[in-house]
Amino acid sequence: FCCVKGSTSLGFTHNEHIEELDHGVPGQIRALLSPTKLEMQPKKLRAYLRMQLQTKRGKTVEQARDEVTRLRDPLEAYQKCAKRRKSKERLGDAGRGTFGGLSVICEKLEVAHLKATNDFHAHKAFICGEPLIVPETGKVTLAISTENLLLNAYRQSVLGLPSLVCIDTTHRLVHEGHCCMPVGTMSPTQHFHIIGYGICSHEDAEAHKYVLRQLRDAVNTVVADRAARKERV
Repeated sequence: FCCVKGSTSLGFTHNEHIEELDHGVPGQIRALLSPTKLEMQPKKLRAYLRMQLQTKRGKTVEQARDEVTRLRDPLEAYQKCAKRRKSKERLGDAGRGTFGGLSVICEKLEVAHLKATNDFHAHKAFICGEPLIVPETGKVTLAISTENLLLNAYRQSVLGLPSLVCIDTTHRLVHEGHCCMPVGTMSPTQHFHIIGYGICSHEDAEAHKYVLRQLRDAVNTVVADRAARKERV
């Protein structure tokens, strides 16, 4: 999402030469990388590839490890290129650096649109509730999360413990420099578990209230939907 935000807020021109970095990853490796796998963290992706090279390509543990280690930088570049392409596809013909472009992206990240395009799953990021975009004042506030992250709030209450919600607003979490608001809960073992993120242009009380309200409603909706379908919560 941060890459999407950067493309709309800063209006960067896509550098075509970056696509050439794809050629640093052999075709047999690219064949193992589905769009979902490309969204994995680099470290987890390398672990996945090592396992695939052993089970599907007959490599030894050492051979798989050496090959993936050698491809570390090209793999990260390949992931970045894939994110750029996906960002460009989401934006479509909408203008970069405009509120109209941002609105288009938000619409394509709504649950209804993701389900209609068969691109929705427990780990898919989506917009929680209705994004607040006011072009006249330049104000943008929205909440984003996944079903799995939202359920962290519910799982805490299942343990019979009150949820300790923690919030931190920072401008240094993403390269683009916009305000990002991580919201999560603290477990009894002092581990922080993300519930969702707020993206806002103005760090004020209203933005905090808005993000928390959207995440709360999203948690209630996910829990209710899963309970109705008798799915694991």
